[in-house]
Amino acid sequence: MHLDQVAVVVMYTKKLHEDGTPYHVAEYVPEHAYYGSGAASDAQRAMEAANELNGMYLTPERSYGAVRVDLEEAINEGLL
Repeated sequence: MHLDQVAVVVMYTKKLHEDGTPYHVAEYVPEHAYYGSGAASDAQRAMEAANELNGMYLTPERSYGAVRVDLEEAINEGLL
């Protein structure tokens, strides 16, 4: 089976531009990259991990979400 997507948890951190306007920086959480058990199962595992991290670490400045990335990007980002 050829896998073309990886489900991964992303940490969103709120930052401020010099003029005070907010923006979010997204960073992959490599220890929560899921692949190989089917796209729906991998996505479910990533969503559950993101919800668990939000339960432990959610703040107004930081939150977690689940996304799918192409296999090539996952390899380039060092997720696999």
